[in-house]
Amino acid sequence: MADQNKSSITGANIYKDNKGRTIFYDRYAKKAYMIPKQDENTYYYWSLRAALCLTAALLLYLATSMWWLSIAAGAVLYLVSTVLFYRIFVNSLPPAKGFHIDHEVTGLRKIYNNLSFRRSIIGVPLFIAMFVMLYTTMNTEGFDSSLSVQYWSLMIVCAVMTVLFAVCAFLKYKEEKRK
Repeated sequence: MADQNKSSITGANIYKDNKGRTIFYDRYAKKAYMIPKQDENTYYYWSLRAALCLTAALLLYLATSMWWLSIAAGAVLYLVSTVLFYRIFVNSLPPAKGFHIDHEVTGLRKIYNNLSFRRSIIGVPLFIAMFVMLYTTMNTEGFDSSLSVQYWSLMIVCAVMTVLFAVCAFLKYKEEKRK
């Protein structure tokens, strides 16, 4: 049976305080808000706004084949949904009195903390293999320029992820060696 006191939401800027409350920390305003149990589902849907805007932009691109229009529409949708998130949802939350963050954890630090040495070692050849497959496919199929841009974008993401995983593996190795 699931624990009724356990929060069902996780993510960036979500914390549990020492009283067991679920806290949303607004890093821009440097204020903390308590998310009551009945508002957790609402927060969950608001937290999906980036994925929903990306999906809408992708569908618009598939319908119109105008990449600039889909990027602009996705960006405007994300901007509007973020403003509404802060104006409607966050302003309705009660402030979390007595909650203090000792130190903020950046996104890269969260990735590093959650990534084991073994996973980071496995990630490097996987992203290299994906890069090679994309490059090979792009060169053998002879795509037009719009599809070529998409392949190059994916290859850049693979290269960045390879470097990120390699750096994490190196740092994890040095960390384990010190122990």
